[in-house]
Amino acid sequence: MMQWLSGSLLISALLAAGQQPPAKPEKKIYRSPGGRFQAVSDPAAGSTVISSTGKRGARLWQIDGWHAVAFLSDDPVLIVGASSNNVVPSDYKPSDVMLRFFRDGKPLRTYALADLIDPAAMRRTAAGFYWGSYLGLHEGRFLIELVDGRRLAFDPATGTRIQ
Repeated sequence: MMQWLSGSLLISALLAAGQQPPAKPEKKIYRSPGGRFQAVSDPAAGSTVISSTGKRGARLWQIDGWHAVAFLSDDPVLIVGASSNNVVPSDYKPSDVMLRFFRDGKPLRTYALADLIDPAAMRRTAAGFYWGSYLGLHEGRFLIELVDGRRLAFDPATGTRIQ
């Protein structure tokens, strides 16, 4: 009973602060904005498979690993965020990978925490440090919002940061 209570209090505190605890490993399906592609991330298989959603649902490519946070563009480029979503653990490293872009099963670009935000700007929480949020795909760009309110934009086709 006490363990359940402390767990529910932590989740309540995180949700009240606008933060989310890490997702439980379960099969997830991500769809592209236009609905032509999907990514199925399966912890049992240990992979994420990108396929078309047409009648035949042709498998296009895959990457290793289950991904709790992902977005799929209409190209299709798979954008993978950190599984901790918007809170990094207290023992984080500035080199921890926070954002990855993949096309045809190959990495396009990778961003570490220190590439996105000065760790000194992060806010301490009960679960670690709040760094920001993945906002997703919007008007042809992939957006994240940092704890200090700044927004960063990326070109999904290349993974490069844009102004």
